[in-house]
Amino acid sequence: MPQEGLACGLPVVAYDLPVYRENIAPCAAVLREKAGDISGMARTVCRLLSDDSYTQYSGIGPGFVRRFDWDAVAKREFEIMLEAARPGAVSAKKRSAGMDERTVKKLIDLPPARVKDSCKRVLVSMSAKLNGNRTFEFEGHEYHYLYHPYNLTWRNERSVEVPIALQLLGSCTGLPVLEVGNVLSHYIDIDHEVLDKYESAPGVINADAVDFNPGKAYSLILSISTLEHIGHDEEPREPSKPLAAIKNLSGLLAPGGRLVATIPVGLNPDLDRVLLSGETPFKQTLAMRRLPARNVWEQVDPPSVAGAGYSRLGFRANAILIATIVEGKS
Repeated sequence: MPQEGLACGLPVVAYDLPVYRENIAPCAAVLREKAGDISGMARTVCRLLSDDSYTQYSGIGPGFVRRFDWDAVAKREFEIMLEAARPGAVSAKKRSAGMDERTVKKLIDLPPARVKDSCKRVLVSMSAKLNGNRTFEFEGHEYHYLYHPYNLTWRNERSVEVPIALQLLGSCTGLPVLEVGNVLSHYIDIDHEVLDKYESAPGVINADAVDFNPGKAYSLILSISTLEHIGHDEEPREPSKPLAAIKNLSGLLAPGGRLVATIPVGLNPDLDRVLLSGETPFKQTLAMRRLPARNVWEQVDPPSVAGAGYSRLGFRANAILIATIVEGKS
């Protein structure tokens, strides 16, 4: 199994098959060859073994495959079974609406990729048709919610994170921009630099945000739902690593440059506590909260979102932080 090889810190050379594209292709330690190209696969394997270049992938695979950990998968499935067994788990109102969180999870996790994509596009189309004119306010600006099939955007925090990020990106046209975590390329065509340790994609720099040093400065460093994973999704966990990454990234800002990060509350409680305390490295921290049972968001006081849980069944946050550092301002 490719996952076992990745877990051992080894690169995986595999045919470019749909099953691998769906599950492991985003990992930078997965090297794909055209299906049936035995010679191409042999050349890649020989190259890796001949110069020991395979060792450069040793730190990539283990962090990536944590999402496939048996305990994590079993825990998610057990939570679903408990929810299904709970009396009145699906109310008449939800049944009439035809869409509850367990149904969404089944639609996402069980069918083949083509079926999942079709279902998501139908749901996005319905949401946009019913709610396409809805807006939210943040820092005195009005934004339209984003409806998009990628990563459940139409029903989670990405529907507000991405519009805010795009407005920031638009204010830096022609200036050097770095995105930490490959997110925006799934929504728009981009021409800025992207730093992502694990995801393999054209133009993405596979390096660690903790020690990334490109020898240049940026007017904007933007991170969408990424900092909370640094150190937290790795083995062993390093609770201080997000703060080290923030410190390093802030050192890459040009004079007057901004580091802006959105962080879903509840995914990394250790980071949440720091960002909502006097020890936060950010100069400004704002917050938004999702209203119960609806993907409607409003700006609130940051202390009010402390302890807001992350919905493991719904795959969405109940609150997010929007934190900023401006170079040269205290």
